[in-house]
Amino acid sequence: MESEGKFYDLLILLQPTSPFRKAVDFKNMLKNWDNNLDLMVSVKEPHDSPYFNIFEENSLGYLEKSKATLGTRRQDVPKVYTYNGSIYIFNVKSLKEKPISSFDKIKKYIMNDPICSIDIDNHFDWLVAETIINSKMFEDAE
Repeated sequence: MESEGKFYDLLILLQPTSPFRKAVDFKNMLKNWDNNLDLMVSVKEPHDSPYFNIFEENSLGYLEKSKATLGTRRQDVPKVYTYNGSIYIFNVKSLKEKPISSFDKIKKYIMNDPICSIDIDNHFDWLVAETIINSKMFEDAE
């Protein structure tokens, strides 16, 4: 776009595999945008926790907790978040300066509606999305 004389500060990615998003969430993300950020991304609080029930296999083939903790209850460990694939707002300047994997100024935007975090990656996900649409479980009021 710059070769055509068009310059932008932000790049917005709306993944088509996460079709259930609300205009109010998009507007709130833009309202909370800070030009010092590399990325603002929509997230969800996952059911699984790297402190308790996400494991990695070690070199001997045994499962080990993905993240060590001294806490014995979920309430005692830091909250974790996963990208839900719905909305990404990138700082174009950051994209020009470094790879996304090097971004260190990333802010979350929590989407509490579980429907907004449905990510269509397989046939089962497609069936769930169809059910939501056909039953009119999701409506964006704006």
